[in-house]
Amino acid sequence: MSEIPGETPKERGVRKVLTEETSDFGEGVIIPLVYFTKHLDNDQARRIQSVSYWFKLGKPPVASLAGTYDRSVIEAVQYFSTVHSNSGGTDAEKLSRMIELCMNGASDHLYGLQIPASFPKDLKDKMADLRGAALKMGHGHTQQVWTIEEFDRLWDLVKEIALQIDRQVLGIEDADEGQYD
Repeated sequence: MSEIPGETPKERGVRKVLTEETSDFGEGVIIPLVYFTKHLDNDQARRIQSVSYWFKLGKPPVASLAGTYDRSVIEAVQYFSTVHSNSGGTDAEKLSRMIELCMNGASDHLYGLQIPASFPKDLKDKMADLRGAALKMGHGHTQQVWTIEEFDRLWDLVKEIALQIDRQVLGIEDADEGQYD
């Protein structure tokens, strides 16, 4: 694929998908899912989880968290308070922007997600739902306020997809997500 001057890697990835060429962000079923999930457990995603938890606690002063909560929670709250203190909007809107930013990087990997025709319909539907929801969060520019529940639902969809692939496609009847993730 020829380069277009000034084109970003993301724009090139979109162009490849639209022109039915391969993506720089991974192709197939498993690789795009693996790369996508890496973003659901990076520093940015953990900050989203920690800030959401802090909101549920009622936003106590950061100093009151010391000795009670993990240092990463305190650092996430400090980060949020510093970076987003003057960014405008409600706390929910600020958290939504964090989710959009995380999904902007994560969903790039789903451009190359292939949904094989041979897969069961419900599995294909889940894969399409995952791709659609993640791309809408990361690239949709919808002005929608994304919630932690919507963010967490993406992880749940990936686990459901993985289990279905194991059980229905690969025939591993006792495939299980386990107790700890």
